[in-house]
Amino acid sequence: MRSGCLLQITLVALVTLFAGMVWLSYHPQHELLTEARQWPVIGPAAAALQDAYTPQQTTQQTEQQNGPPSAPGSPPPAADNSRRQPTSTGPAPTGEDIADAGESSGFQGPQRMLVDGEEVQYDVPELHWLQRGVQLRREPSAQAEVILELDNPAPLALLERRGEWALMRAGPHRGWTPLNESTLHTEPPLGSAAQPVTALPGRSADPERLDRAVELLLAVRPGQTLGPYALYTDVQDRALLEDLESLVISLESTYARRFGLSPRDQARESVVLYRNAEAYQRYRQQEASLAGLESVGHAGHGMAVLFVGERHRDEIAATLSHELTHLLNRRAVGPALPPWLDEGLAEALSQSRRRADGSLDPAELGGLVTTIGITRSVSGARASLEFLERRRGEGRLLPLQRLTALEWQPFVNPRQSELHYSQSAFVVRWLLEDPYRATFQSYLASVSEGASVDPERLRAQLGASWEDLDADFARYVSERYATLAEESS
Repeated sequence: MRSGCLLQITLVALVTLFAGMVWLSYHPQHELLTEARQWPVIGPAAAALQDAYTPQQTTQQTEQQNGPPSAPGSPPPAADNSRRQPTSTGPAPTGEDIADAGESSGFQGPQRMLVDGEEVQYDVPELHWLQRGVQLRREPSAQAEVILELDNPAPLALLERRGEWALMRAGPHRGWTPLNESTLHTEPPLGSAAQPVTALPGRSADPERLDRAVELLLAVRPGQTLGPYALYTDVQDRALLEDLESLVISLESTYARRFGLSPRDQARESVVLYRNAEAYQRYRQQEASLAGLESVGHAGHGMAVLFVGERHRDEIAATLSHELTHLLNRRAVGPALPPWLDEGLAEALSQSRRRADGSLDPAELGGLVTTIGITRSVSGARASLEFLERRRGEGRLLPLQRLTALEWQPFVNPRQSELHYSQSAFVVRWLLEDPYRATFQSYLASVSEGASVDPERLRAQLGASWEDLDADFARYVSERYATLAEESS
């Protein structure tokens, strides 16, 4: 009897263990398995299971969960390190607009990129830039119902061909259009060429887009402002609005002092601030260029749009300053910057520490570090720096020549976007330190006057080879992280 019970218990245990292993193979990034990597005896088995079943595209997410070292050179990672995601995403620049973290043309078929130090191949849909006014139809026929008309040139993914007709995807919409000289946008879209236009004056919000955005607000009081910007919001938290006001009123002067450029003209743009995340998501789904993209805010068409939701006040302030920096970039440098520069400027400024008066201190790193029990959470610039220090220690920082040559589509690819955003922000911070500061500010000023934004021109002005710049940037990351770790101890 006793041996029979023991056999049953053993069988149940084995079945339970087998079922658990199967479940974990489908959930390789579960926090329990991640934590088990650190346990004695079973740690190597847990690591092998997680590495074997983690999909290639989530390699970086696993890296984020494991966390960076707690001090320079120390191997044990924190129990949990909550990384911030790129502040926002959006379409490639079109016309005079810049939408945060967008796509670009010219990428199709198999592409290659570095993942964990190895070059891998992945499929990218064939993209075609279509002209403004192109109509997508329900069937491949000129008499078929029109389901969408493009109000700006846009890169659309090709899904299927039938003769001259092509099935294209625009956000959640799918429709047919002929691909020929009358529909294809033959000029290189702004942001994909190395020659941007000069800095431009402030631009009022696109009336139709603004109307669509305001319609989703639960209630709005007319005539509100946020610093120099018109404000449309259903947020009733006066303390929050006053806090954001203290940030915005000094943002333009902070930008000018930090980057050595004063934005042209005056601010004419608008800010739309939703109380709920759901309203922002509905607005995003209305915009073909934004639909289906994950973002917490975006800038373009004379507007900065974001939401409050359940987010921490510092995160809301960082998103707002990030999007407004994109609008300032347009007025100070130009609307067609390459992603490393456009996002680097926005990330570097918005992730700065805030002073007691609400303004930003660009020389200091912002971000929160919270510890609850054994769980450590890091956000903002501190998280970016910890992430980069770990990559530096592993020899996996992206070469600067490669980073500065990236177009929008590979820049925002989820597999590497964390590295691209973080490294771009700290490249800008590094270039604003001596001995590069004066040269970099001069480069920005020349770009604002119409000079080439070609990174090779910047390298030549800095007077160093790409290899020497890579080595110096790595030293900067290491030293900045060591200083941060010392201040935090």
